[in-house]
Amino acid sequence: MDDFMAEAIRLRSELNGIGNNFNQLVKKLHMTPRTEGIEKLLVSYELDKRSLLRHIEKIQLFIEEQGAKW
Repeated sequence: MDDFMAEAIRLRSELNGIGNNFNQLVKKLHMTPRTEGIEKLLVSYELDKRSLLRHIEKIQLFIEEQGAKW
């Protein structure tokens, strides 16, 4: 259980950081005029979104593995 908690805390910390970056990017997207630098923000948005989805998948897999062990 100690290993589970340590890993869950690490994953939560990573997910919070990614979520914060994602939220900041979405705010910038809403504030940026369509003609100024939107392409760069869209690329960053897509990369953050993919990272977020990968981490969610890792968390799901980890929880399933721990559930099977229990």
